[in-house]
Amino acid sequence: MAAIRAVAVGVGVLVAVAGCASKPTGSPSDPPAHSGTEQPAAPIKAPPGTRQVTFHGLAIDVPTTWGLKATRCGQPLRDTVILPGAVAACGVTRVPKVTSVEFVERQVPDLHSTLTDAQSSTFVLDGQPATRLVGRRDGMVVIAVTVPSASAQVVITSPRRALAQSLAATLAITDADSNGCPAHAPNTSALPTGERVSRSGAADALIPGTPRHVTVCRYLATLIEQSTRLDAPHRATFVAALNALPAGLSRADPRTYVPEICRQPPTSAGSVAELTAMDSEAYLVTATYDTGPDVVVVARLGQCGDLGASNGTRTGQRTDVLAEQLTSAAGESVGYPGEVRPA
Repeated sequence: MAAIRAVAVGVGVLVAVAGCASKPTGSPSDPPAHSGTEQPAAPIKAPPGTRQVTFHGLAIDVPTTWGLKATRCGQPLRDTVILPGAVAACGVTRVPKVTSVEFVERQVPDLHSTLTDAQSSTFVLDGQPATRLVGRRDGMVVIAVTVPSASAQVVITSPRRALAQSLAATLAITDADSNGCPAHAPNTSALPTGERVSRSGAADALIPGTPRHVTVCRYLATLIEQSTRLDAPHRATFVAALNALPAGLSRADPRTYVPEICRQPPTSAGSVAELTAMDSEAYLVTATYDTGPDVVVVARLGQCGDLGASNGTRTGQRTDVLAEQLTSAAGESVGYPGEVRPA
């Protein structure tokens, strides 16, 4: 099951966005009875055989064999975690006997009405008020946990009750995800410019030298949505692509979007619940080195205001290459304009 949100992206483009996301005081599988740093921290260690997936600071442990967005038209093809993103408009039924963990921005509308034997309750999840909904649909067990403070919900759907309950028992609220990306990063609201050079070479290259690690964190309204830590081959390609960007920033043609989606003021966080979500998606790229300070790059692909990438001193225009590198690394949920021009 996928919650669909349709949003206009540019002229003549419509993107459907799917979504579903966090350890409770009292297991969320039972029947009724953010601050973060601006740079990635040390990766979180999940139990052996599992990995932690985090959305808006709401985290769950899943087997390492599971896929990420292993879906077709929004329906899982195998055991997988589903994050918000573009969903093709086609009719596909769910593959039998697979289990999915789906993160949703806010919550699925009217989920309770789609379930049989539904039971709802409230509880506290790591100090935050939460609600739990348990029921069945089409022979599957459904456990949904909603955390309003995180603007997130996670929906676990499985043919096996024990599996659904064991997954729900790992839910937690975290300050950072498994790649060290802060759950909340306010410095993604605008591209930094005019700052002092953070590291030798940073005035000439977005990511100077040869970093030991490169982490890409994607945010919507300053809340973490998806991230990755690039391996060596992808890291080299990524760094080369960003450093080859033409200097300067870009702007989308204002005729390709409506003013209502623009954040006011442009430095505000925006909201996942409103049209301003379309203007609040950003990427935080952190390069760490064997010695010396990190380099942090903020990038925005669309819609309003300055677009492109900046480390505070060196800038790069928003090109198709930049968009491909960022979305391949950490996905996208609201789309971006197809055509831009230098600012």
